[in-house]
Amino acid sequence: MQDPLQDPFIGIVKLETGEELIAQVHYSENDNVICLQNPMIVIEANSSDKSTMIKGFKLDLWIKSAMDPDEIFIINPDRILTCTEANPAISKFYEESIPYVFRAATPNKTQPTKEMGSMGSVDKARKIFEKLYKS
Repeated sequence: MQDPLQDPFIGIVKLETGEELIAQVHYSENDNVICLQNPMIVIEANSSDKSTMIKGFKLDLWIKSAMDPDEIFIINPDRILTCTEANPAISKFYEESIPYVFRAATPNKTQPTKEMGSMGSVDKARKIFEKLYKS
């Protein structure tokens, strides 16, 4: 385990509000604050059928209006119940989730063009499908 007072690390943080976060954690000893970069809230995700129960979690933006992956949030250590370094599997899942979560939160700024593919209409597509199925 890395020394949390020296190097940033991917950590699991439990806040006094009950929220569980995974983030890149930086400790500033001089300012006595903890900085979180790309904090993601852990959301329980369960699935079951008659014979099986699957338990897991998913990640989502902690602050919904923060849509920039470079934003850093400062937290007073008094508001943190516990913090630990994430194991390699959780760290990998977190790092792979960052682009997907931020892409889902950011509206698509690319306008489609004809070069990107076919731009049809619902009416035209309906007529084509009706013609296929009627024949």
